[in-house]
Amino acid sequence: MNAALAVEDLHVSYGSARVCQGVDLSVPEKEIVLVIGANGAGKTTILRTIAGLKRPSQGHVTLRGQDITGWSGHQVVRAGVALVPEGRLVFPDQTVEENLRLGGYVHRSDRAGTRRQLDEVFELFSALRARRRQPAGTLSGGEAQMLAVGRALMARPTILLLDEPSLGLSPLMVQQIFAYVRRLNSELGLTVLLVEQAAAAAMKIAHHAFVLDAGRVVLGGTAEEVARNPKVQEVYFGAAEHLAGPSG
Repeated sequence: MNAALAVEDLHVSYGSARVCQGVDLSVPEKEIVLVIGANGAGKTTILRTIAGLKRPSQGHVTLRGQDITGWSGHQVVRAGVALVPEGRLVFPDQTVEENLRLGGYVHRSDRAGTRRQLDEVFELFSALRARRRQPAGTLSGGEAQMLAVGRALMARPTILLLDEPSLGLSPLMVQQIFAYVRRLNSELGLTVLLVEQAAAAAMKIAHHAFVLDAGRVVLGGTAEEVARNPKVQEVYFGAAEHLAGPSG
């Protein structure tokens, strides 16, 4: 299957700190690809580089075969790639609807399309519809994560970059968020690149997975293959836990 998104020999630094050191990974069309690794392994840096928020010192980012290395964040969004950042970063003093409309800024001239997309987001996240006039700062953690995802969807992406969507959420809400991610993939056909610390739960919805260590990919394959690796089970799941990727 052709790659919707790929990074090749990606090197990214923050000052003298080399965070990514030759990362290679690909994301097939309409699949969920998971990246796991310890804190500081370079996971967020990969997403930020793809999203145009960080420039690599070496390597390439390609979108359906087109080199988009060094594109601005605005250009990347217009090309169909949207980032849901770690920590959600909603605007707390703005209402839920205002946050969502900000996500659709690149399509601001298409008012009818924005209204349709807003209705689609409210259809997906019914809890947000009921709170559309509330300040985003009054939402629960799970609702704020829904809002962050919904805001990204307002840009009408074909590829969604998700950075730690389970962060700070209860186990039940983590399962709900991942159910939404799987639905976005299976029903809407979105390609998803997911960075996640809750590896056990995330592996169950992923098609492929990569393990990152000290800025390098040390393991990759189908989610089932990676989940069954003894080292992955020991470090991320506990030695007794056996997981598999999505069925069907």
